[in-house]
Amino acid sequence: MLYTIFKLKENAYKVNEYACYEKEKGNSLPAMWDGLFEEVAVIRADNLEEVFDVGNQNPEKVFHKGHRKLYTINVGDLIHDGNNFIIVASRGFDTVKDLKEKLEKQEKINDWESYRRKWRVVSA
Repeated sequence: MLYTIFKLKENAYKVNEYACYEKEKGNSLPAMWDGLFEEVAVIRADNLEEVFDVGNQNPEKVFHKGHRKLYTINVGDLIHDGNNFIIVASRGFDTVKDLKEKLEKQEKINDWESYRRKWRVVSA
């Protein structure tokens, strides 16, 4: 299976520093909403754990796209499996849906549109 790796754009911290800070903690939603990710590589693997291993330990098996090289896969990076975006968590992986559910429990978020606007206001 082919997995596409997305990392923050090189100018992302200038565009929305707060969203980038959240990404480093594993909350990639604000950076996704602001379009701060770019496709950097494709990895052929059988599962997400193998994607992580290849991305961090076997650079010769990584197909780079564009001008950037993938040196490591970090917390908050996005992996697309052809159907879903998966976020690299501090332990394992979360789908976007899983992350939303975690945030709902932690922050009691009911209205995702107002949550999304909150991030844009904070970043302005």
